[in-house]
Amino acid sequence: MPKGSAIEILTPRDDTQSPSLFLTPRSLGVNEETNRKLIRSNSPDAAVYNHPVGVHRITSLRLDSPPHYQPIAAFTYLQKQGLIRSGSGKEWTLEVTFDGGKQGKMKDMRPDLPLVVHY
Repeated sequence: MPKGSAIEILTPRDDTQSPSLFLTPRSLGVNEETNRKLIRSNSPDAAVYNHPVGVHRITSLRLDSPPHYQPIAAFTYLQKQGLIRSGSGKEWTLEVTFDGGKQGKMKDMRPDLPLVVHY
């Protein structure tokens, strides 16, 4: 990371019930335009951007929590900013949607991982 930058941890250290929430500095962000140019150039280096199932970008995150969970302020803030959607379920489950789910496919990784992927 560049000097002076930091990853901001939003979940209190002693909170063992909440998900680990954090913000990364902009310097770690992806330069999408540079990546698109590389892909359009048909460079061999562009192969790393071609996912085997054809997905390109995460378009939605939903985090379902157990019914007894009371969200911390950081979780509520991320919801209000539209960065994450949430709901209540039997257990923690993260749903990740790529490209708006345009392929109409879904992979449920449970019970091995609390993860459902839509693409």
